[in-house]
Amino acid sequence: MTKKGRWLQGILFLAAFVAGSHGAIAQLIQKPIAFPTGSKYSASGRTLDANDTIQLPFWDDFSNYSGQPSSEWWVSSNDVWVNATLGLHPPTLGVATFDGLNSNGIPHNPTSNFVGPADSLTSKAIDLSVIPANLRSTVYLSFFWQIKGLGEIPNTEDSLRLQFLSRDSVWVTKWVLKGGEENLREDFTQQFIPILQPEFYHEGFRFRFESFNKQTGPFDHWHLDYIYLNQNRSPSNNTYFDRALSAAPLSPLKGIYALPPSQFQSAADLLSGTSSFEFFNLDALLQPVEYNIQIVEASTGQLISSVDKNQVVDPIPQGLERRTITSSPIDTDAIKAFLQDNDSVVLNMDLFLKTGDKYLISRVDPLTADTTYFENINYRNNDTTSISLSFSDYTAWDDGTAEYAAGINQSRGQLAYKVVALSQDTLTAIDIHFPRIAPFADGQPLDIIAWKTLTNINPTLLALQRVSVEFKEELDQFVRYKFEIPVVVSDTFYIGYRQYTDNFVGIGLDKNNNTGNRIYFNVGNGWVQNDRTDGSLMIRPVFENVPFRSVTGLDEKPIEELAIYPNPSEGIVYFSEKPEAVFIADVSGKAFPVQLSDTQRPWSIDLTHLPKGLYFVQYIFQNRKSTFKLILTN
Repeated sequence: MTKKGRWLQGILFLAAFVAGSHGAIAQLIQKPIAFPTGSKYSASGRTLDANDTIQLPFWDDFSNYSGQPSSEWWVSSNDVWVNATLGLHPPTLGVATFDGLNSNGIPHNPTSNFVGPADSLTSKAIDLSVIPANLRSTVYLSFFWQIKGLGEIPNTEDSLRLQFLSRDSVWVTKWVLKGGEENLREDFTQQFIPILQPEFYHEGFRFRFESFNKQTGPFDHWHLDYIYLNQNRSPSNNTYFDRALSAAPLSPLKGIYALPPSQFQSAADLLSGTSSFEFFNLDALLQPVEYNIQIVEASTGQLISSVDKNQVVDPIPQGLERRTITSSPIDTDAIKAFLQDNDSVVLNMDLFLKTGDKYLISRVDPLTADTTYFENINYRNNDTTSISLSFSDYTAWDDGTAEYAAGINQSRGQLAYKVVALSQDTLTAIDIHFPRIAPFADGQPLDIIAWKTLTNINPTLLALQRVSVEFKEELDQFVRYKFEIPVVVSDTFYIGYRQYTDNFVGIGLDKNNNTGNRIYFNVGNGWVQNDRTDGSLMIRPVFENVPFRSVTGLDEKPIEELAIYPNPSEGIVYFSEKPEAVFIADVSGKAFPVQLSDTQRPWSIDLTHLPKGLYFVQYIFQNRKSTFKLILTN
């Protein structure tokens, strides 16, 4: 699911109190997401063209959900985002979202404290002059609306407005939706607006939606779907011969969207799960529905397995019924067999409904019953979707798209994500998606860290690497940070970072997949497990079956201010000063948990449980790193 990076803000939860005279509160927070200027999702900048005129009917359900509204229907889309994630229970998979930011993720007016015009969506010119006078009372514009969704609720002084363009080129407001709790709905609400006045029946008629709210950021969210303008309509005829997907399927691999082939092969039986998806019957009558789910190789379309084939939805969906469907378990044996000959591959799980949906009916001949259709309005467009499952060198619980950015804003604060290696593997790097957020954190120093345990006193560190925040210009891209010393891991461990600024440093948060209980953070008062928000951090462990990497180029002698002795050692190694972190690995690259004694000087590590031989010891002291060879003689 591609999507335009937008800004969405709101406090996830209060985490802990920061010690200090001011009693400030430290938070794990959400921050605005910006997307790169000039990306393919940027506003097209298209100008109105008086000759660019279409005829009725007008229909858009935003089922392309590819960032920008379709140029087939819209001539100006000032900053509206078409997406498949922010609406709750929409009629179809894909909505148009309005907020307070322009197409570059920047506030419309960053210095204004007042409500003003923000996002807008303007139709192409529609020739209404051809509508006979006796049918003009049957011309209606309908649409489904929702405030908030997964965003933030607009305030009561905010509004979403619908305006019509008159013959005299004057925009006339015909409908206003106010913000606030009064209009908060769990589902979308359908609205019918008649076009009655003669001033609108001209060749260049247009309509537009415009949000009026705070212009300083992403503080108000409005969502539209299933916009339809035609004649021969009435508010009582408010259903459609259309069965549509309204929520994308989830990963059938127990919520995992990417996994190294070796780990999948060793634990495939444990990963065989089901997927679920949501559809909506927009008709007033019972309508039969079948569906197909299949796994195919993404680049060639080669069929790997059929999860469900011509599966009948039972019982038959009622009129206007929304239903969540659970698939059959995925055939992991078929995937295992395919992966034997492929080291790295992307598989698609394709879902498509068999509904009998057709084009919008234009006319049924009363004598012959012959039916003609509007072939530019295809109700089958919203019957198909797909998700990707990647078998490569990393593990991911996110689907690769960020709806938010999540992080902390305290120097030396730490953020961690729980990982489970399904078989023993070698952790070589961490992938992180840093979305564009304000204030931008380009170049800020970070320690990327792998922990074996998250204890509040001397947590067991596996690896630590000093890096800096880096942004990719492409949307939803990851930066790979490699550890200088690979770490052999198995079972549960944690990956994350420690920051060195009070400015916000956030990473992508996928709100569609809930692994929120894997998120931990520490802002000075110990580790806290997230228990108040849903989502998956867009941080991924990277694995590679490689021999131990040499540490050529690193210091092979201890830092002068910190004495380390004895070497060779019988197993107890002393430090004259307390290092920030200590790591140890043998010559094969296998890392061993090590804990620094929390007593008075001299601090020490106990390696008596390790066999004699050559080891590499790496430690951090006063923001410097040193690696040296240690010989154990016990």
